Amino acid sequence: MNIDIYTTCYNEEIILPYFLRHYKQFARNITVYDNMSNDKSIDILKDADVNIIPFDTNGKFEESKLMNIRNNCWKNSDADWVIVCDTDELIYHPDLFNVLKNINGNHIIVEGYEMMSETLPTTKGQIYEEIKNGYFKVDYSKPCLFKPLEISESNFEPGSHTSNPVGAVTIHNSNIKLLHYKYLNRVTLINKYSNYAIRQSDEMKKMGWGNYQEWDANVLNKQFDDWLSISKNVID
Repeated sequence: MNIDIYTTCYNEEIILPYFLRHYKQFARNITVYDNMSNDKSIDILKDADVNIIPFDTNGKFEESKLMNIRNNCWKNSDADWVIVCDTDELIYHPDLFNVLKNINGNHIIVEGYEMMSETLPTTKGQIYEEIKNGYFKVDYSKPCLFKPLEISESNFEPGSHTSNPVGAVTIHNSNIKLLHYKYLNRVTLINKYSNYAIRQSDEMKKMGWGNYQEWDANVLNKQFDDWLSISKNVID
C-alpha cells in the first residue's frame, strides 16, 4: 500500500525533524510546498531528501494560495491514500497500515487532538514518545486522509478544517488520530503568533480568516493554561 504526504511550510525548523521522522516510517513520497522559509527548514528538508516546491507570497500569509495548493497538490498521485496536512500535524495510529487496508470508505475524518507541552521536545525518536498529553478538539478532526483515485476534488475551505469533496465519496469516521503539535511551549508559541501578525495579508484581514493570528501574549497564555489543565495522555 502506498501513502503520499503533502504539506506546506514556513519556518518550521522545530517541528520539521519530527514531521519527517514520523511520516518517513510509512510514506512513499513526501512533498513540501515551502513559502520561502528563512530559518533552517530548507536545509532540514534537503537533508531528508523530500520533494521541495517553493512558492512566494511576498512575505505574507495568503490563505487563498494555501487552499489552492491543498486542493490541487495531490491530484497526480496514484497512491492508495494521500494525507494533506500542516507540518505540525501528525496522522497517528499504532497500526495505521492495517487500519487503512480494512476501512470501508475513501474519505476519513480523523480524531483531532491539540497536544500540549511546557517544554520543547528533546527526543531523537518520535515526538509522541515524549509529548503524549493533549485534548480532543473537534475542529482538528480534519478530512485530510483520502483516496486520490476516488476523489476528483477535495474543496478544502479556509484553514482546511472542513471540505466538500467531489466524487464517489464514502465518509468514514475512524480512531485514527491527528496530533497537532503547535503548543510546544509558551515562548515558541508567542513568537509564532507575533510572526503571524506581521505576515497577515490584506486578504486575511478582509475575509476575517486570520483573526486568531492577532492574539497577544496574554490571550495565548490564558488559552495555554486552560488547555493544559484539561489535557491527558492520548497516546496508547
